[in-house]
Amino acid sequence: MTMTSSAPGFLDGYLVVDVRDPDELGADSGVSRRFPSYNNAHRYRLRRPPPADRPEVLTRLAMHRAGDLLAGYVGDTFGTEVEVAGPGLQRYCLGMVLAGSMQLRPPNGEAVDADPGRGLIYRGEAGTRFLTEDGCARWNLWIEAQRVERALEGLLGRPPRGALAFAPALDLGAGGGASLKGLMDLLSREVARPDGMAANPLTLASVTDLVVQTMLLGLPHSQRDALERQRREAVVPGTLRRAEAFMRASADQALSLAEVAAAAGCSLRALYAAFRRFRDTTPLAALQAIRLEEVRAALARASEGEAVMAVARRHGFTNRSRLAAAWTRRFGEPLPRDRDRRPRSTD
Repeated sequence: MTMTSSAPGFLDGYLVVDVRDPDELGADSGVSRRFPSYNNAHRYRLRRPPPADRPEVLTRLAMHRAGDLLAGYVGDTFGTEVEVAGPGLQRYCLGMVLAGSMQLRPPNGEAVDADPGRGLIYRGEAGTRFLTEDGCARWNLWIEAQRVERALEGLLGRPPRGALAFAPALDLGAGGGASLKGLMDLLSREVARPDGMAANPLTLASVTDLVVQTMLLGLPHSQRDALERQRREAVVPGTLRRAEAFMRASADQALSLAEVAAAAGCSLRALYAAFRRFRDTTPLAALQAIRLEEVRAALARASEGEAVMAVARRHGFTNRSRLAAAWTRRFGEPLPRDRDRRPRSTD
């Protein structure tokens, strides 16, 4: 994206606010009152008095709303402090620095520097601040938080446990950050065009979903591990699920892997491939792990006087030392001793 703070070519169709009076960037941030109601939570202040020979335009602000997206441009001639005030903004922001540099200071957390190679992603919480240097220009894409959080719930198949929080530094040159930069470049040119993609509600909805999906699946955040677990389980084939169910139901019986494959409805080769790809193990190791789980459950149900090995033998374990080693690897604790299971004296 090739833009300058003075006259970026993509601003046709945006609402543009030029600040010429330094008093509007003073303590009461008068320029904020010129914003539409959906964006007047920002407060802009110059970090130091401007020189006497200042240019005509101190700051150029531009915005355009399209569905659940709000595009915003800011070009600062002089360093500015920006704060999200009031109740905050119920939106997530993707920010790209086009020129110069800036620093994000979240209300809770460490400061994060941004430049043309390193963007930002954050939620517009009250108290969020930015410090920009002279000549800083940036383009932001704000997305309704409800849109993002509904998509997260859909991917998880349940409400998330805990809040969604993104790692604020956005690498625009690799992975999901690079993909988002491409989408943001496209939207910066299209979002305000009367004949552009954002003018078509169906196309706008699809592009917005693509941005949200890229955020959730391509960036580090607090729900990433939960999404990864859900993804792994969602793609597990039915053959593997049937094999595991058969192993559990028949853990105390003499099983051959050919029988397991037959119960799963696949070849032995396919069974090995499924366990290797989706469980990172072999069918035999999976069967042993299931039998260990069954021994543990059986010991919890058994009478106190029943010997550990008597229970273990019913599930195919005949050597105590090998059982003890496998037990410790699996559960991180020693195999119970028989004397720990004897009835206590009542004398």
